[in-house]
Amino acid sequence: MNYLTRCERSGQSLPLYMMLCVCLGWIPTVELFAVADSIGGQESTLSVTIVEADVCIRLSSSAMFDFAVGPYVWQAIIDDVELTGLKKLQVKTIDNDTLIITGKLGPLDIEHRLSLLENLNGFTEVICLRNPTTKDVIIDDIRTGFSRYSDPLVDPYRLVAVPYRRQADGSLHDYSMAEVAAIIKGKEKINPTCEPAWIPQAPLIDESFRRMRSESWILTDGNQGLLVLKYNKTDIEHSVVSWNAEEERLVFGGCAFALHKEPVRANRIGPGKAFSFGQTRYEFFQGGWPEGYALYKSFINSQGHGLTEEYQPQVQWEILYDLGDQRWSRESVLNQAALAKEVGCTRIYLDPGWEIPVSAENPAPLYGSALWDEKRLGPLDQMVKLLKSSYGLELGLWTASRVNCDWQWPQDYFRKTLTATRKANVVRQGCRNIALLPSAKAAASSVFENGQYSLHQTAHLNDGLYGNSASWIAGTMPAWVEIDLGGEHTISEVCFSNDNTSNFRDRAVSSFRILTGTQYNADTKADTWRVVAEYQQYGAPLQKQMSFSFEPVTARWIRIEILQPTNENVRIDEIEIYEVFSGVPSPSRQNQVVDIEVLQTLTELCMAHEKWRDERYQRLSKLAKEGVTFLMFDFHGWLGACYAADHGHSIPSTINDHVESIYGIARKIRQQFPNVRIEMHDGVWPWGCRYLPSYFRQGLKDGDYDENWAYEFMWNSINDLRSGKALCLYYYNLAYDIPMYLHFNINADNEQCLVFWWMASTVRHIGFGGRTNAARMEPHGKLTVRTPEQQHRLFDHYKDAMIQYNRLKRYFTHGQFSSIGEDETLHLHTLSDRPGGVLVVFNLGDEYVKRVLRLPLRKLNLISSDMPPIKGATGLLDGTDLLLEIELSAESPAVIEIGAAAASGG
Repeated sequence: MNYLTRCERSGQSLPLYMMLCVCLGWIPTVELFAVADSIGGQESTLSVTIVEADVCIRLSSSAMFDFAVGPYVWQAIIDDVELTGLKKLQVKTIDNDTLIITGKLGPLDIEHRLSLLENLNGFTEVICLRNPTTKDVIIDDIRTGFSRYSDPLVDPYRLVAVPYRRQADGSLHDYSMAEVAAIIKGKEKINPTCEPAWIPQAPLIDESFRRMRSESWILTDGNQGLLVLKYNKTDIEHSVVSWNAEEERLVFGGCAFALHKEPVRANRIGPGKAFSFGQTRYEFFQGGWPEGYALYKSFINSQGHGLTEEYQPQVQWEILYDLGDQRWSRESVLNQAALAKEVGCTRIYLDPGWEIPVSAENPAPLYGSALWDEKRLGPLDQMVKLLKSSYGLELGLWTASRVNCDWQWPQDYFRKTLTATRKANVVRQGCRNIALLPSAKAAASSVFENGQYSLHQTAHLNDGLYGNSASWIAGTMPAWVEIDLGGEHTISEVCFSNDNTSNFRDRAVSSFRILTGTQYNADTKADTWRVVAEYQQYGAPLQKQMSFSFEPVTARWIRIEILQPTNENVRIDEIEIYEVFSGVPSPSRQNQVVDIEVLQTLTELCMAHEKWRDERYQRLSKLAKEGVTFLMFDFHGWLGACYAADHGHSIPSTINDHVESIYGIARKIRQQFPNVRIEMHDGVWPWGCRYLPSYFRQGLKDGDYDENWAYEFMWNSINDLRSGKALCLYYYNLAYDIPMYLHFNINADNEQCLVFWWMASTVRHIGFGGRTNAARMEPHGKLTVRTPEQQHRLFDHYKDAMIQYNRLKRYFTHGQFSSIGEDETLHLHTLSDRPGGVLVVFNLGDEYVKRVLRLPLRKLNLISSDMPPIKGATGLLDGTDLLLEIELSAESPAVIEIGAAAASGG
């Protein structure tokens, strides 16, 4: 390999596209540093051109296709200053395989390191920021990355998300360049929905800065592609893409803040300190996105996230579906153990109901204590022994970090937040917020609980304070709120939101009108009111502050008529009304001063509290010591920062503090009890979609936990398949061997066991339950009503399915999951030490189908020309392919055993 360092003038020996960029003034070339090597007789190229304030980089594939060419983006907001481009640029080579670009970005020293992969078919990128000053450097935003100029209407390349080409909300994240441009320009939604809606989130900076995020991305035209893989073991970080609309170019790779401005440790860099973003890996490949997914999985496994022989998941019986979440008796648990044994499960799993009760009178379980109710269920160690000796079952427990009663932990352990965290604008672009005039008074049609809560008062509508703790909530719906300015003013803008601090997303409004008047009438329909703005996007609730501008109008009263909420009664934390510029001094209010030291104790635990963390570990380790072999870590979503100075965390606490505490507990449990399997819900969004990268802190040998949660497909699983939501599990398996765990309700399946086989095929650790069905545990959109005879028959079908599953279990728990083309309904499971495999085919439609499939023998580790044994389909050889003919009734699976799987029964 040779590095060529030479000085060139514009257009000399440059690729055609780069010459075009030069002619257009995008790349006025001065120096060119190029790295080239022969890869199987072809070249993989990374070339760098230094311009006055730009680093221009060309990233080319082995087929000499330019995936990136043009200025490398350096943008940041540092210490409130917007910065673009690097200063004092230098480039040098090290060991003939690394380019190091250095420069200044405001006060920071930058090191940008680009290194050739060992397989010579791509590059790695690491960006390091250093603070050489004697003061903290505050980074409000940063965005770096490669440029790909594109005419989005003709560019054949697509941008595909990894590992969730299909998200858990069913949306497909596979975009043409035209779609990327439209999304990032704000014409389409880019973020998956996250349920439940009450999980508070910081402003999604994906939306604010029009960026799309994923764990990684693939650029491909179906024939060749580039995997853009972001990997960070220590900090929460995503791969981000953006679109420069002015120059029609995609920006990808590099680093950028996303979501809650992670990676959080890059937000503030102390004097003499440095921060390195996670590695970005650029690897070229031949083929479409499935080949890119295979490359991704290979790398992830190489980092310690693959399977081990020690991993032996037990099929679990979930008692929740029969017993509900009330307090159970010892007898009812043992009755469930008998069902678990009968159906073929090897572990019984207790969801809410095993912990000490709220009180002797209250039948509801107290969760979050991690304290076994010995009085009701007997000693835990004796229960473990009885389950094993009489039923052949191990014991697993659901554990919750959240609590539903505030007396089970010391009050000091609970989260403390500010009574208000921001002040409303007094002046906006030279115009006064006259809702803050001393004469301005707020009124409303109703107020939550008749105003008995100080946090939710009508007066908070214009008290100058943002946040839920200084808000108004309607008592009944529909509702209206209004501001009486005390006199007539000429206005042209009204601003308001659900919660300007973005700590809460529930109680949002999705349809309303803004009205003005100079004569008052209590009736909103009176002709004295004039409609100046309307918002009727029922699917897009007003979460963050939005401004509504209109032609100047004279008004004394401004009313917001709330027509439709998203859920429950609407919240508004502040109304701002801006008059047309008049040059009058700003309004003043005595209560505009905010004492940020005033704290409010919430009924939510601070999970970053060091004492809570230690006590939580002690309680969980006691459960493991007495024989529990599975622990689910659940109910630990990020609910906002804590400001308590004596909790041992940052002030305010960060998502990093929160996640490190929860995962730290799991790590200590695993170290002390290596036989205990730990499933970890996402540490920030624990249920319907993911916030953390799927690999983050996981590892069957050295990680903090074993398994991820398979979203919330546990309630009405067959509807999740029909809607397309559960299809995301197919893509997860193409990208990861990291096990998932999921339990599901037998009564949410059909007699063909469609749900059972979909979950068995895509979730390496499964559980189920529901010999009958606890009515109060039915999901929204009730399950199919079955007679006792039908329930008995369905249970028998599950017993038969379990016999076949247990015979083939190693294929599903340790096998390689492969795609057949791009068909989401074809799942191939193979073992490296056995010829053949198990092919599971699904008909998710409501009509009978007959399918003929072509399966390459190489995918089955078959090299013989002899016909392999087959169970579950008819087949014949066609050269190097196996042709299979399958008949499938509506909503049914077919489990086809091939080769060793058929010959030896697994």
